[in-house]
Amino acid sequence: MDWNAIWQDVISSTISGVLVIIFGGIIAWFAYITGIKGKEKDQKASERKNEIYIPLKYELKSLIRAPSDIWKELKVTEIEKIVEKNDELVVSDYLWKQCEMLLQLINSYNSIDLYNVVGKILCTQFEKKYIELYGSLTHPMTHWDEISGEEFEYEDYDQEFMDFTSVAYDKKNVDTIFKTDPGCEEYYRELGQIAPTEEFIARMFAMVLPKKEQRYARINLENIDCKLLREKKISPAEYMVRDFDFYEKFKNDKKVEDKQEMLDKIKELSFQIYEDVVQKIRSIGKKYEAE
Repeated sequence: MDWNAIWQDVISSTISGVLVIIFGGIIAWFAYITGIKGKEKDQKASERKNEIYIPLKYELKSLIRAPSDIWKELKVTEIEKIVEKNDELVVSDYLWKQCEMLLQLINSYNSIDLYNVVGKILCTQFEKKYIELYGSLTHPMTHWDEISGEEFEYEDYDQEFMDFTSVAYDKKNVDTIFKTDPGCEEYYRELGQIAPTEEFIARMFAMVLPKKEQRYARINLENIDCKLLREKKISPAEYMVRDFDFYEKFKNDKKVEDKQEMLDKIKELSFQIYEDVVQKIRSIGKKYEAE
């Protein structure tokens, strides 16, 4: 019996067995680690879907379905988060650029203050009619300069105009104006009656104009092309709102038109991004979550 041959066979078998065990262990360990990493990757993808893409989808959906009310401010926390914290969230460059473009558009939209637009329209009408009635918005003033020892004259705004500026930009007054349906205004005009909004604006004007015995005192009635005013059958404030179609002025204001156009663009861009985000959510679901 060749013991050397037998011993070599034993050693060879042992080494082979050990190698099989070692390689088997390595393969099992690698499979285990790969499985863990795969699960971690799946979990991470699902977390990103739930934390980033789904909230973004619903926010975009709310923008798409936003009412055509340009008075309402648009708030977009998810879009802001993507634009401002992309170093942490790390979405695609394309999605980031689209969201940045949308956020800039929304910020421009929100920056147009319609209360200021209304205030300017009212002040413009007041100024125009006030000059017709009283000749000027200003009056001469004198001031003594102690340094030069001389007196000089300058023009200062009439108190009525300065007071009306505060009235015109008062948000409560603006809100009251828009409580009336513009269609209702047309109905009253067709009947030859003063419309509710027209009446309210006349009251706003009357708040700052001379009252009682001073109501007509500074007006050269002979130069006014309005028989009712010349005969003092209407007040100066009522004259100032005659043929003043406030809603038409507001609708045709450049800033109002710009804001309406921006809202349309916001909805259009939101829809484009929404479709991309929905596709991303579906892709994550199929790749990492499908059973």
